[in-house]
Amino acid sequence: MDLGLSFGSTQVAIGDEAVPTGSLDVFVVIGQSNAVGYATDDGGAGYPSGSQHWSNAGAWEPIGFRLDHGPWEDTAAANQFGFAKGFATSFAAANPLSDLLFIGAADGGTGFSTGHWNPGDSHYQAVIARINAAMAAAPVGAVLRGFLWHQGESDRGFATYDSALSQLITNLRTDVVAASAATPFIAGGHATDGAWWDDLIQRSVQALPSTQAYCGYADISSPSEPVMGDGVHFDAVSTRALGAAYFEAYQRARVNGSVAPSGTITTGASVYADLTSSAGWSATGISVGGAASDRLVLISIGSRHDSTLPRPESVHLGGVPAMRVVARSTGRVSGTNVALYCAHLPEGTSADLDIVFDFQPQQAGAVLLPIYGAQTPLASVDGYGFDVGLAGHGTSISTTLSAQVGDLVFAASGAIAPGGASGQINLGNTTDNFISGTNRSLHTGHQIVPTAGIQTVTCDFGATVVNYPTIAAMALRPI
Repeated sequence: MDLGLSFGSTQVAIGDEAVPTGSLDVFVVIGQSNAVGYATDDGGAGYPSGSQHWSNAGAWEPIGFRLDHGPWEDTAAANQFGFAKGFATSFAAANPLSDLLFIGAADGGTGFSTGHWNPGDSHYQAVIARINAAMAAAPVGAVLRGFLWHQGESDRGFATYDSALSQLITNLRTDVVAASAATPFIAGGHATDGAWWDDLIQRSVQALPSTQAYCGYADISSPSEPVMGDGVHFDAVSTRALGAAYFEAYQRARVNGSVAPSGTITTGASVYADLTSSAGWSATGISVGGAASDRLVLISIGSRHDSTLPRPESVHLGGVPAMRVVARSTGRVSGTNVALYCAHLPEGTSADLDIVFDFQPQQAGAVLLPIYGAQTPLASVDGYGFDVGLAGHGTSISTTLSAQVGDLVFAASGAIAPGGASGQINLGNTTDNFISGTNRSLHTGHQIVPTAGIQTVTCDFGATVVNYPTIAAMALRPI
């Protein structure tokens, strides 16, 4: 698989399978309210000329301000829009001679646990009927190119979300007459703020490229964390950025024909970067290993504040937006935080790291590890784990995750102790770093997995009893 792309870009060249010039390209937009779209009109670019949608009247018509979503249309959202508009802008820029056709079939408040998207649910059957009717009436030469899915808020706490999502992908590719097993399915990420966050939902969608062929993940954290206009829905800037991320993910999904590993992961040397407020929480000229088209740089970010937990708002490496891996906070309301990120950086041997926090830390640092031959995170829905502790926690902290033989496990841990605490992670390659200032340390480790199954990752602080420790670990699968 040719990973010729950068996270956050809107025009990407991947493989040799270009969309045919002058084609009629159909995309289905499904899910719940953030697929419907509730971003307030920002006066920005509309849908490209020639774009059509399957209207509420049951006909192909030019798109006005927003997509129609059939019987589930929310008339109160008439002056609001969704990520399909940003997707259309990016698609048209890369394919200027093609025309876009959209089938909207999203409905707010719908989920698997609420009886909407499972096989046999009346809502699901109505969605299939709408899609099939639209494709039957589509202009000659129209081709169904993919499903664009954003959903999960209504399934918060639903323990079998991952298997339900997998079944939905199979069902859509079977029940939609114009689809096939190779029709791309793209799922979008979720904001960590608000009552709707569920790390299982995020893990499920972020692991799709490693677990399901012709699937992609639209990163919600690039170029920065989304702004929630009303506490639930993305604002206009975030909605357009998410649309661009869907296009990038679609480009990757089109050539993601197999999820069976065929190679091995190799690593470069890890590098620690101290981050200070005087430098704007940036570090320059960091060594990132040899340039390669498949180089990913894993970034662990440690931060501390005694009253409010500092979380990364945006992370850029060499000007490239980095992807958040599941959560951006693994700590308590106060104390220490560790967050994991990943950036695709094919060019250069050094790069500047720039981080914006939502609250200014008292201390911060980062460890960077270049790797080669890995699929983007995660290896599986269970390929991520974290844990946190309180004051006087003890002398170690652990988490668990699942991995296969040949996967790479990367972990980071931090803690507070008088003078700082030395720590060792029980992986083959470990670093022990003391962040400038006092009391705060950041430790990392990585290892190619020799035995499949549940992996217990532990940071041992020796005889030191630490305060507010945190640990996060992820697994990546070979391409």
